[in-house]
Amino acid sequence: LLQQTVSPRPLALFSKPGHSYTYCKAEEAGDEIIPIALEGVPPFSLEIDIKHQSSSRPQTVNVANVETNRYDFRIPHHVLSLGTHHVSVRKVRDSRGCQRKSEFGAPNVQVQVFDVPTIYPLETRTDYCVGDRISYTLSGTPPFEIYYSFGGVQRKAKSPNTNFRRIAEKPGEFIITAVSDKASECKASVEIAKNIHEMPSVKISKGKQLQVDIH
Repeated sequence: LLQQTVSPRPLALFSKPGHSYTYCKAEEAGDEIIPIALEGVPPFSLEIDIKHQSSSRPQTVNVANVETNRYDFRIPHHVLSLGTHHVSVRKVRDSRGCQRKSEFGAPNVQVQVFDVPTIYPLETRTDYCVGDRISYTLSGTPPFEIYYSFGGVQRKAKSPNTNFRRIAEKPGEFIITAVSDKASECKASVEIAKNIHEMPSVKISKGKQLQVDIH
């Protein structure tokens, strides 16, 4: 009697195939994750390809010792650049030594990396008077949302273009705290403070009348 055990090959599938994920190009990696469902006997090892739209060859990320049948893949930030990336699982291996390699046209997801919007004041001065205009310029894709605080109250304004102006209506501290644009939905934190001062005033009081008879 000759008996052999044939094990199925493991399988790795994206939980949201064809989904498009958005990352913001910043110093810190985002919390966006790409869930992958695994079939087989853990632990698994994965080879994941990340291909930029302008590149002919993908970058491969190796993942070892996946102990469960679900893996939340976080793309290493150093492999991301501005633009669109296609992410696919090249190879999966389970604890039985069985492996499956992906073929051309395997299911993938897209990762779009956007640059964060920025805002700059047009003037370097920080002190303004009531009635002055405070102007800023924005970079990114309009429309923008500008988050600011005035008098300790958090507010939000919209700008349909790359210009943002505010009239200093009353004294207080005007602080831009963040800016986001519609295309990427990336929100960049900033701190641009301007001090608004009351206009000086003068009045005459306790005066006296003097009448001189000039011939």
